[in-house]
Amino acid sequence: MEAEEVSCSRRMRSAEKSACGRRMQSAVAMAVEVVEEKWRWKGLVTPSLSRIDVSPPPPAVLDVRGKPVRLGVPYHVLTTFRPQSGLGLGPNRNYSRCPLSVVQTPLLSDGIPVYFHYIYPTSPKERLLRTLRPHEIMFNFTSACGIGLWQRGDLDKSVGKYFITAGVRPGSTGFSDFRVGRAGVGSNSYKLYSCYLPCTTCTKPVCKDIGVHMDKDGFGRLAVSDDHAHTLCLGKHELINGAY
Repeated sequence: MEAEEVSCSRRMRSAEKSACGRRMQSAVAMAVEVVEEKWRWKGLVTPSLSRIDVSPPPPAVLDVRGKPVRLGVPYHVLTTFRPQSGLGLGPNRNYSRCPLSVVQTPLLSDGIPVYFHYIYPTSPKERLLRTLRPHEIMFNFTSACGIGLWQRGDLDKSVGKYFITAGVRPGSTGFSDFRVGRAGVGSNSYKLYSCYLPCTTCTKPVCKDIGVHMDKDGFGRLAVSDDHAHTLCLGKHELINGAY
């Protein structure tokens, strides 16, 4: 008799939990409908809150040692071929004072380290750089030209290319949406992409490879390229400089 009472009590608690769970789901669904209706009433467009993307995040970008690349940590962007070279700054093609061109450094030079920061953080706890996520790239310097934020410059009509620049004023209207994608399967080599929205109402960005344009003055300047991508790998600043 006592065992039957215990079993009955457990079934009642289980039924109460199920009913409570159903009430909570119903309340959440009603709240979502209210929020979405309020946005529609204001004439605003927002993704449906009832269809939140819970898919797993893209894989993390790995450095030369196979370790995940971390946001806000200095890394050298290195060529994958030997001898390696990094990235630095050089004069722009017009040889005007600002902005500066992002250039490939001479061989055996690691160049200036860069930092990665997400443009649209998905979580305040996110610490890893992930493939094809929109992010900013920045040299850690401030000059008379401004901060070391990378941007896609205006079209250079003389060669029909968009060059990557740095040293811009805060609030500049240039494009600073960059992404990292794998250059090969099973390797830690990657490609850089420059992305932009082709129209004011567009939601899907257009992304193009970034390559190296060799100029007559001897500088290899980074530029948006349709036919030649710059294959790279990432080396942590402390590791490259022998601190590890």
